Amino acid sequence: MKRFYLFTILCLLVLPVVVNAASVKTGKFKYLPAFQEEVEETYYYSDDYFRKSGKDDNNHLLTMSFNLALSTFEIRGASYSTALFKDLGFGSIQANDMVEKPTLDTVGTVIAHKRIDGKTVVAIAIRGENYDSEWGNNFIVGESGNAKGFNDASLKVINRIKKYISDNNLDNVKIWIVGYSRAAAIADLTGVYINKNLNEFNTTSEIGRAHV
Repeated sequence: MKRFYLFTILCLLVLPVVVNAASVKTGKFKYLPAFQEEVEETYYYSDDYFRKSGKDDNNHLLTMSFNLALSTFEIRGASYSTALFKDLGFGSIQANDMVEKPTLDTVGTVIAHKRIDGKTVVAIAIRGENYDSEWGNNFIVGESGNAKGFNDASLKVINRIKKYISDNNLDNVKIWIVGYSRAAAIADLTGVYINKNLNEFNTTSEIGRAHV
């Protein structure tokens, strides 16, 4: 994926797992790098990535997570990530702050879910490029604790995830959250919160933690 691999998402998953080759789906997805033309790349995906505990590590999921993060690269829209989610079999797709003009107070997200072996994978892709004025939020540091700009955005994402789970009456949840650049920092803070407050997201340590 060109030089973008140098700036990949933060991920808790680093060790390989066995994936049934027959279960792997391949397809194309699009994204729009800043100041460049639209790019189309190939992805590889399998539901097997989510069949093990969230405590297990997975390089395949890491790569697919990077693809999903790239799909948020779009100017005022969510067509790329929506198309990719649909191709992967995820439904009830919800976009927030993706179409409106970005401001210091917005954070673009696309959320969807899929049932796999009696569990619900809730996927959250946070916009990490082409976010206009959201970029300025990186410089709002605050006086203590986590950087205020990132932390405030993370709290918005946390509340959206909770509402999405509640509105869709989801249980046995595994959370898959991805982001690039600024969105990676937001995803990391969100993942830390989720893993410390699993009961708020209808999940347990036995089912899985947030995959960031």
